[in-house]
Amino acid sequence: MEAKAPSSAYATHVETRLSFETAESPIISIQLPSTSTFARTSKALRKVLPTLPISRTEGEYRNRRIATASGVHFRSRKRYPRNILWRCLEDNKVVELRSLDLSKSHNEPKDKEANLILRLGFPSQIIKDGIALADSEAEDTLSLFILTTGNELYTITLKPALFYKVTASEDDFDRRVRIYKPALLSIASAFRLHAANSLELFVALGDGRLLRLIRKSGDDGLNWTETAYSDGQWGSSLRGLLRWSGGSNTLTYDGTTLDYNTFLNTIPSPDHEHILSVSLNHTIKFWNLKTGRVNITRDILNIERDPQDFQKILIHPSTRKVLDAFECQSGFGGDLYYAVTFSPHSSGVFKFWGVRNADNAEFGVRDLFEDDILKAPEPDDGALWTVADFSIQANTFSADIDVWILMRLNRRYQIYKRHFSDLQTLGREWSEGWSVTVIDPAKSEPSNEAPLSVLGPASISERWLTFLTAPGRFTQATLETALMSFADGRRLQLPKNSKSSLEERISSIIGSQIHLLATDLEPDFSNFEDRVAQEWISFWKTITEIDLQHWEPMALAFDKSENALYSVFGAGFSVIRELSELEKLTYNIPVELQKYKDLSITQSIEADGSTMIATTPDQLAAVIEAAARFRLSFSKSLKSCAQIALQNELWKDASLATPERIQAFYDACDFETEIGDRAYNNIVASLRSPEGSPILRTDVILAILETFSNQLPLQNEQEMSTSIGTVTGTKILARGVGDLLAIRQRVLADLLYLIVFINIEADQESGIAEQLDANHVYLRILEYLREVQITLWLAAQTVQVPSLHVQNPEETRSNHLTISVLERDFLRIYNPRAATLHGQATALTQSIRDVQTWVCGANEIEFDGVLVNIQCVFLKEQNIDLASSFARFQSSSAWSTYIGGRLHLIKYEFIEAAQLFKKAASRLGKCVIGLENNTDWFAARGRASEIKYTVKSAGLIQPTEQALLSSGLTNYYNHIVDLFATHHAHAQVLTFAELALQHCGNDSTAQRSDLLSRLFHASATTMDYSIAYTALLRYTDKALQRSALAELITRMVSNGYANELLNFPLLSLKKDFERILHDKAQSEINLRVSATPVIPYFKILYAFHIRHRDFRAAASILVSRLEARHQRRETANAKQTRFLHSKQEAEKALDEYLIGINALALLAPDDDDDSDAEDEAWVFVEGDSTTQQDQSPKKRRVMLIEELRERYESEMDRVASIELGRWGIVEDEEEEEEEEEIDEEDEDEMEGVQSDNTQVAIL
Repeated sequence: MEAKAPSSAYATHVETRLSFETAESPIISIQLPSTSTFARTSKALRKVLPTLPISRTEGEYRNRRIATASGVHFRSRKRYPRNILWRCLEDNKVVELRSLDLSKSHNEPKDKEANLILRLGFPSQIIKDGIALADSEAEDTLSLFILTTGNELYTITLKPALFYKVTASEDDFDRRVRIYKPALLSIASAFRLHAANSLELFVALGDGRLLRLIRKSGDDGLNWTETAYSDGQWGSSLRGLLRWSGGSNTLTYDGTTLDYNTFLNTIPSPDHEHILSVSLNHTIKFWNLKTGRVNITRDILNIERDPQDFQKILIHPSTRKVLDAFECQSGFGGDLYYAVTFSPHSSGVFKFWGVRNADNAEFGVRDLFEDDILKAPEPDDGALWTVADFSIQANTFSADIDVWILMRLNRRYQIYKRHFSDLQTLGREWSEGWSVTVIDPAKSEPSNEAPLSVLGPASISERWLTFLTAPGRFTQATLETALMSFADGRRLQLPKNSKSSLEERISSIIGSQIHLLATDLEPDFSNFEDRVAQEWISFWKTITEIDLQHWEPMALAFDKSENALYSVFGAGFSVIRELSELEKLTYNIPVELQKYKDLSITQSIEADGSTMIATTPDQLAAVIEAAARFRLSFSKSLKSCAQIALQNELWKDASLATPERIQAFYDACDFETEIGDRAYNNIVASLRSPEGSPILRTDVILAILETFSNQLPLQNEQEMSTSIGTVTGTKILARGVGDLLAIRQRVLADLLYLIVFINIEADQESGIAEQLDANHVYLRILEYLREVQITLWLAAQTVQVPSLHVQNPEETRSNHLTISVLERDFLRIYNPRAATLHGQATALTQSIRDVQTWVCGANEIEFDGVLVNIQCVFLKEQNIDLASSFARFQSSSAWSTYIGGRLHLIKYEFIEAAQLFKKAASRLGKCVIGLENNTDWFAARGRASEIKYTVKSAGLIQPTEQALLSSGLTNYYNHIVDLFATHHAHAQVLTFAELALQHCGNDSTAQRSDLLSRLFHASATTMDYSIAYTALLRYTDKALQRSALAELITRMVSNGYANELLNFPLLSLKKDFERILHDKAQSEINLRVSATPVIPYFKILYAFHIRHRDFRAAASILVSRLEARHQRRETANAKQTRFLHSKQEAEKALDEYLIGINALALLAPDDDDDSDAEDEAWVFVEGDSTTQQDQSPKKRRVMLIEELRERYESEMDRVASIELGRWGIVEDEEEEEEEEEIDEEDEDEMEGVQSDNTQVAIL
């Protein structure tokens, strides 16, 4: 009876994918020479490339970036880099090598990052399976062996520095490359290459023989010793080497004739005394390395076959792996080691062979499970799945054995695992207990619409663009090629502007396809969004078609040192890790969890927290499954409404009570209309256990939420973890975090929708919600959802960071890389858990949970403090866009409010900033703040309600500012004054300087003086002159007071506030005020000689004296001005030059004379006679010089009112003469015009100044 293949739906592992993005790593491209006589060069040509060129077509993209073969070599030395991935590209003429290490020792320098890509080009094609790597036994190097169709064997010695130092390849690379042409390959074709070690190679020949190549230790690969296996003994003559080609025992594959005895797989035995091989003819052979004889040959299904039947059981030459060997402690007595063979016939069967003596044909090798048919698992019935690869791993220190199998069906694949605790029970346990690996957990992409943004509703194009360009989703090269293919398919021209970003070009192409069809000249908007969505879906499908090529499975690779399994693809790889507890509940159906419930046990805390209730995993999974089905039943409109309602509920202020919020959420989703009776009955039925009891209980929901919580590693475990994450490891960690966050978000949202609906809809009779405290779990779910969405936001936003290799002069690539905020601020400084403790599958999952816990605040770390610190990072680097977007996630604590003010300050939104600074003042001005600027760990311990707490500012707050933030309101407001002063926000400086002065003590003389100075200058700048004057009155330093008064006078007069200036109560400042005005007026009079435009301070001084009834001083300033004008005229006459004799100028002078005469007339008392009054009507003026050359100081003299009247009459005569045309014409017309403009300004100013002053009697 034919055995049935085992099947399983129980998931225990998940793959975490990473696509190769060459744009993030410099490429060292080296073209290797050939031994051909006609070769153009005999030297290797080296170039450093920033990235590969963009491919215009999918065919070009596949040839350049999708591997035809790939694998991973794990170096035996535990030196970084240790995991080397190789790929065969570009029509099998290029081999690409890169480091695949996820971590490195803490002893390695931080800047030693093995992220360089080594790309070796060959003149001839590489044969399929013609690449092998081996560790050097003598030194820390790696030997790369390449066998080409030109029968050339390349031996390339690679130093580890090639992967982390650009200059390491600058030396003569030819010294590391040796080419050898095996003689036997001139008469036989090579089929496959295998490296036993760096000194011994095996080449499977197409004629069924095996070529053994050996070199001596120290040889560089230029000389090899050739020996051939030949049907039971070593070949020893040329005649023995010759084989007839063709015949009945051959087949043709890929243009090569292969004998049935051609070896598919060849491996050395664990004891290194024999060679094990499986041939196309379905047989396994054991070769003795010393004698060269084949003593044992067996059919790999252990069936005696007629030689005529060999054609029916031939193994296809494309089969990658059919043989493995291992040692095991729990084996059968007397066995040295074990061989495992796989036959693709009979639906795929494994055989385990116990090897006691490989030279004893009768008893040396035996079928361990002869009565058991060990078939490979089948993912589904009816489909022709094949075993693409497998790996048998036996624990060195225990009896455990793990069997990993990679199944493939075209581009689909599945990875199975079976753990055996003892080899002896493997046969009877084989058919059950298998588990599967979750393949690509992020593949549930939108099929007909873009996902809703984390920040709420947005346009369809914005949502699609954000989705497609999210970090790690698609490579830059994939998007570029997809855009070109999409445009070519629609005959569209890409934007010619080479500086346009990828996002701009994508939007331009999509937008060019949308046309508003007009009806009666009216645009048709009815189906606009649907047409936009269809274009984005078409573009997305183009992207996915290209991206699918990345994930064609190639092989499995197992790292025994770290117990890690890798899956290698055409343009990427994945790390297989264990499922977290939540993932097990999500990816497994309740029936499977009930069967394997010992593998996943969860405990939950009841709503009141007083008792512990044990819950089984199948109960939790049943609720998660019911919630998911409820959400999947949503119509398109309900799904959109539910998403929008959820976003609004997450980030709006909770002004309503919880029951009212639940009702409002229910109404916003319109569940009453969207969910019918039939759907309701189905939901209620799914929420009952097989026994009929309700499963939607508070303790069940809280048990699910308990899987979200996690603690950071214990101290002793942290100390044991001495690993440092690499660039590759950080990206794997980022992808794993993203996958886990997506699951958490989906589960939480599903539960929220279900709880809201059931809480409102469930009736008393059903009893389905009688054990559900909806209000409590509703708030708990929202709390977790906020944390998840914030972390998703951090993972979706990108920033620029310096490249690791910009210091190299040959580096022509951009100096910066684009990574996510989560990667920069958290993952790059996180030390992952050590894989040596629990294996990499467990350690990676724990590290992913650690990161999520760390971001959200671990142990006693406040989540709000983490958010504020992230905001500080954005503000420190002046990233306003990210800071503005991240502001919605901030709490209402005093510290976050203050940082919010800093954001508005940078955005020059001073009013909003001032409001937030005032709001935070009462807390920050009184609390004692411990500031930590270390950005290596984001934390905020304690709560805002406490008196003392510690905050993080990422260097935004300087130590000098810290003192101002924790020593009272005066210093706090003083700090805010400093901030606004830096941004020249004078109105806010004025406000906060006044606030600081209100709280400033009398003993703080220096601080008070500084604040008064800031208050004065700010108010003077904003033209709040009354506040400025009040501030300078409070000055205690007289020198500073006089200086401030002079500045105030200048500002007010310059801005046309002379009247307001004269209205100030001068008090003790009268003398200083008069002196300042007098000096300015005198300077003006002197400047008037050169007709330079100046402010008419003499008129302001005149008005000042009039206001204070000092008429002599008022008259004196006017007379001084008239005297200066008279001196100018006299000087012009003496030089026989013409002075200004315009009518306008003369009339201006007459007005000034009249005002001066009036002022002098006011000096006499009203009751005196005219003679006595005139005795008092005098002023002092400067005396005249006796000669033109007399430069001696002029003596003062008395000018009576009578003299002033005479000059007035003389000026009147000049005006009359001008009117009669008897006066000379002004020679300099430009000077006349300038003087007229000045006089007009003076007249306007004088009218304004005199309007509120004492009226002068006209004599």
